[in-house]
Amino acid sequence: MFTGNDAYWVELDHGVERQAAGCTLHRDRGGEPKWYPSRSARLGRAGWTRVWPRLSDAHWRDVGNGWRLRQHLDPRAVAGVSYSLVQPASGREQAHAEWQWADVALGRLVWAAGGCLWTGSVTADGLGPARCLHDFNDLTFEERVAPYEGVRRLGDERWFAD
Repeated sequence: MFTGNDAYWVELDHGVERQAAGCTLHRDRGGEPKWYPSRSARLGRAGWTRVWPRLSDAHWRDVGNGWRLRQHLDPRAVAGVSYSLVQPASGREQAHAEWQWADVALGRLVWAAGGCLWTGSVTADGLGPARCLHDFNDLTFEERVAPYEGVRRLGDERWFAD
């Protein structure tokens, strides 16, 4: 998130220090901006429920058949967040450390792992057969020049002169 014309802030630290040559941006390390909604507030708006106790960094969503998708902050995980399927009634849990992202979309469980977007249904026994929606592994980064001259800065009359 940009906190100024030349500064950005990142919620989780994943070694995002790489910048393109000539980039004048710097990382704002002043902590979470006061006007930035908390992680819990954003997840709540997206349909996630905070796990009790309130001190926990875990959230969950119902995925059907008595199972819940649980997400919690984990600095050891690939994306700083880990996911598992939990069945509260039985106490069963299926950890999915390989998932880089997971959510419920259009009534089904979807997740990203191994460069692919996956979906699968949750049965009474847990996650059923998975189906790859798309394999992104063949995609490669291609640097492109932005189709504009740069950032407009307040007080810079060059942008307003005709």
